[in-house]
Amino acid sequence: MAEAGNCIGDKLASNSSSSILTERELDRVARNKEKARALRASRVVRPYPATGNSKPPIEKLDTGGGFMLEEEEKNEASSSKIAPEPTLILGEDQPTCKECQSRFAESYLLTHFQYPVCDNCRNPEGKHSLVARTSVKEEFILKDVDLDERPTALPFILRRNPHARFGDMKLYLKCQVEERAVSIWGSLAAIDAERADRECSRAERKQKKLDKSLKVLRKTVLSKSKDRGPHQHQFLPDAEVYNEEDDTWTKTCATCGYSVTFEKM
Repeated sequence: MAEAGNCIGDKLASNSSSSILTERELDRVARNKEKARALRASRVVRPYPATGNSKPPIEKLDTGGGFMLEEEEKNEASSSKIAPEPTLILGEDQPTCKECQSRFAESYLLTHFQYPVCDNCRNPEGKHSLVARTSVKEEFILKDVDLDERPTALPFILRRNPHARFGDMKLYLKCQVEERAVSIWGSLAAIDAERADRECSRAERKQKKLDKSLKVLRKTVLSKSKDRGPHQHQFLPDAEVYNEEDDTWTKTCATCGYSVTFEKM
């Protein structure tokens, strides 16, 4: 009996020790699963396999000027001009912002347009907006030589044209363009007056062209009518109208609308 009791005790001890090991294993498995989930969540899953010809994603920015800008990564091959990398200016060499009069180390306008305005004072929808070259020439009455040569060429950046059949767009800083236009025309009021005069001249030329076309059209119509000879009225018998008040009849030409009143005997 004693030996049987000892055997039963050994079995109970072994079962308890095996149950303790099983709980430890379960805890370790649970911890490993949590680590695997965290590792899987931290990874970036690509929808397509990365190859040598794959292009990086393109981020589109709204400039407020009627077109979208595309910011591409540096390793993408394109015909656009590569933007210079921003450089940190330290110490007393730091420029002073034209707006807030504070010193700054770097900014978008300083890097791309050599214009000393910090990023906090930049107004991309106002005076610091980007204007296409065609709009610059029309709005500020400037020529190619005004932008490219005198006194120095205005800085610009290249961006892909939304119309695929055209080349890259040259975008200028609006405040720099205004300064160049004022230096040439004297003031913004003079630019507005010149633009109004050009619009009036353009409207007069358009009206003269229209009048000339109408004159040619009249001559063509008259010559054709002369070739056909005098007009012959065509009165339809079924279109005669009886007037009871004066006991008369009226007939109308089917081509020109001429009316004749007559009496029937």
